[in-house]
Parts: sequence; C-alpha cells; structure tokens
Amino acid sequence: MRSAPRFVGFLSPGQRQIAAASARSAVGRFAFYGGYEDAERVFFAALPDWLEEDAVDWPFQAVSLFFREQDSLTHRSVLGTLMSLGIARETVGDILIEPGRCVFFISSELSGYVLSQMEKVGGVGVNLRLGAEEPYPAAHTFLEMEGTISSPRLDCVLSALCRISRGKCGAAIETGLVFLNDTECPSPARRVMPGDRISVRGTGKFVVDDLTGRTKKGRLILKARKYI
Repeated sequence: MRSAPRFVGFLSPGQRQIAAASARSAVGRFAFYGGYEDAERVFFAALPDWLEEDAVDWPFQAVSLFFREQDSLTHRSVLGTLMSLGIARETVGDILIEPGRCVFFISSELSGYVLSQMEKVGGVGVNLRLGAEEPYPAAHTFLEMEGTISSPRLDCVLSALCRISRGKCGAAIETGLVFLNDTECPSPARRVMPGDRISVRGTGKFVVDDLTGRTKKGRLILKARKYI
C-alpha cells in the first residue's frame, strides 16, 4: 500500500511454507533470503513493483564470532548465549560453525547490542566482528545411512532411520512428534519420496536420498543422511 518493501523474519522452514502459500494470493511479488543460498531460516519480503529482488536491502546482518580452534562450540551453545541476552528466537537466522569461527545472522537492530554484550559462549572467550568473509562454514554435516525396507510408508522409513519398531514409530507420528518436509505429518501411511526431510522431535533430522534400488528379495534400498 505504501509502495515499500515489508519484511517478516527470521522464519523456520515450516513458517516459510505457510508464508509462501499465503503470499501467492495476497501479495503477488515476494522473496525469501537468509544470508546465503539454501539458508534454513530466512526473512520474507513483500516487494513493491518497482523493486527487483537482487536490490532488496535485507534488514539483517552477518556476525563473525572467533574462538580458539581447540575449544568446541556448538549451535546450541551459541544460540543459548544469544537467548540469554534476551533476544527472541525469530531475530536470529542460521548459525554456521567451523573450528575457530562461527558465522550467524541477526536482525540489524540487534547487531550492535550483541557485539557489545557477547564475550563468552559456554565459558569460552570469544571475539565478535560485524560481517563475515566467504566461504562461510558448512551449514550441516551428515552421517550416511543405508538400509532396506518393505515399503516407502513413513513408519517403515522412520523405523529404519531411528532403529526402533514400526509400532513405536507409528505412535510417535500419531502424537505429533514427526515432521515431513517441516510440516507435522499425522499419518504413518504417508508415502516418503527421495529428497524428503524427516524430523523427529527429540531424536534427530534426516534427509532421504534414494528409494529406487531393490534387493534380490524385492525390498527397497533406503539411502539417507542424518544431520549431526
């Protein structure tokens, strides 16, 4: 209405799906960005007709956090320190970590506050600097997994991934603990496809790479990766 971009973020993958579905009919032109290609947590922008996507001034910034390589920092410890400063989760984007360096994305209005207040993470002394040099640390590391299943049903796939019975998997699905492509999936019979992401609250997150091969006995060969 004011011919200016409007922003909402950071959004989780599930929130992004909801925003995209709503925006297609209500907004028209819109974009998502989280600081780098394939970011998990992103900002949403509703765009006026005059503004091209590559010219958007996104209202967040990258922050580099440096520490000794022999110290071990985790995504959870960095996020926990940010939350202890009174920062809301939706103001923090992806947190990328490698030995000696962490890059995270944060709403612009909070970057100065974080730089002045964040001196330690989990008892480890850190130094912060606005901005980040590319290439960024890898977003995820994975554990390769392979097994055989009788069916591409969600409960079958989940049983192979989590090493628990189909009955327990079915109960977890029906009680809302399992998410397929970032959306709660209440049906154990839902068909899983290559490329699907499966999350189990309190257990872990997986991506299914392939379900096309078969053993001599006709069982499907499941190839997947677990986020670690």
